[in-house]
Amino acid sequence: MKPIHRRPAAIEDLIRQVAYRRNAAGEASAMALVDEMQACLRSISEAPATGSRRIGQLLGIPELQWKRVGKTKLWFWYVEEADHVDVIRLVSTDQLPRQAMLPDDLH
Repeated sequence: MKPIHRRPAAIEDLIRQVAYRRNAAGEASAMALVDEMQACLRSISEAPATGSRRIGQLLGIPELQWKRVGKTKLWFWYVEEADHVDVIRLVSTDQLPRQAMLPDDLH
């Protein structure tokens, strides 16, 4: 298990997504999103190498990985370091070009 380090941009992304969910769907939905994000980060911490490298390949950054937050359209972008996992951003698939996603990620 590796510790998770969140970059400031990732923290801002988290806050923005939870606030958006709270405004759009209510407090219970926002709390469910927080739970899903925590579960995803725990999964990344336990097995960082299981994330997809597709976005890293497209961007020419082979060490960049991403992992989906539950069944949402949100993905954590991260890099596994020797002693921790560096979470760079929380990105929505709505923000990405279609070719960046794998076929099962499109729904």
